[in-house]
Amino acid sequence: MSLYCMKRCIWSVLIVGFPVLLSESYAMPVEGAAGDSAVHLTDSNTVFAVSLYKELKSIEGNLFFAPFSISTAFAMTYAGARGTTEKQIAQVLHFDTDQKKLHAAFAELHKQVNGIQKEGAVTLYSANSAWLQQKFAFIPDYLSLVKDSYGAVLRNVNFKKPEKARKAINTWVEEQTKDKIKNLVKKGLIDKLTRLVLANAVYFKGTWAYRFDTASTHDAPFYLNNEDHITVPMMHQKTRFNYTADSLCQILEMPYTGGAVSMVIILPRERDGLAQIEAHLQADSISRWLSGLQKQKVKVYIPRFTMTGDFLLSKTLSAMGMPEAFSKRADFSGITRKTGIYISEVAHKTFIELNEEGTEAAAATAVLMREYSVAEETEFCADHPFLFLIRENESGSILFLGRVVNPKI
Repeated sequence: MSLYCMKRCIWSVLIVGFPVLLSESYAMPVEGAAGDSAVHLTDSNTVFAVSLYKELKSIEGNLFFAPFSISTAFAMTYAGARGTTEKQIAQVLHFDTDQKKLHAAFAELHKQVNGIQKEGAVTLYSANSAWLQQKFAFIPDYLSLVKDSYGAVLRNVNFKKPEKARKAINTWVEEQTKDKIKNLVKKGLIDKLTRLVLANAVYFKGTWAYRFDTASTHDAPFYLNNEDHITVPMMHQKTRFNYTADSLCQILEMPYTGGAVSMVIILPRERDGLAQIEAHLQADSISRWLSGLQKQKVKVYIPRFTMTGDFLLSKTLSAMGMPEAFSKRADFSGITRKTGIYISEVAHKTFIELNEEGTEAAAATAVLMREYSVAEETEFCADHPFLFLIRENESGSILFLGRVVNPKI
């Protein structure tokens, strides 16, 4: 299958409050069952991206996250979900309820994403891993699925040594993202009851098909609203780009070398118009904007910037409609039959640098799963003063009451 046959975006992220779509060609339909599933999956991932953006937009300042990374990590989690837990995850992530079809589509998407850099124009890859508590009774079919459909590396670790396991996971993430994502799993997120961590890392680096001349970059105002502004290094060029506009905004697509990936910027017409764009933002509106792009000469001014994002998403995703996965009612019996496990946290970090040469971006997501029904010995050591009583149980009458401050007196 051609690398340029997907209907819409394969990776959707959000930058400075604007949706930015790293996309392949979105005009050519895909033929065949596997291709149709991949198209449906990218549409569903876009719907999830917009839904999550609406939940996170109340965060002050810049906003940047990687829906593709979150969706991929959760798809591996979804593979082991059953019952109401499965239904809630499907509803929030907009996953196909036919698990076999969904994982086949993710396998195709994973293949396409990692195949782009074989063309040599950009670097783009997605890597998955599953970190397993050693000697824990995972279902073999589940492990085979995440390995075969997601290319996940399976690593046995001992979560009873939390720091050692945490450092191993973070080191893997750093390696996959060329050290752009550090300390994804923060101290305290892993404990002795952690049983499984599912991780995804995405890395992208591409040069502009039409690079900005550094000599044309100059300090210019960037308006925070109708009254306030700051001074930023503003890049500039005049080139033929894909462009469209409506009454609310202007839309510009800037391709990276090779044409397989591009950045789309949605710019409100008014300096204080971002809130109005956010209010109208839907997957359908993104599709409409993309379908209206036409090549024309455009004077482009874009600020040079570097940005990071750091999220713990358990509360957000729970509020979006999947609370059971984060509770002791969770059903992940497709992962293990031994005891119940639930999602304790979802860690997500991002990085992007945009300059005259191009863009470097990275993201990582970790779904941490914890056991809640472990039979452990409870220690009761009466090695200090204590109270005691003797009671008649049927009536509840306390027959004797006392204290021990020195057993040897």
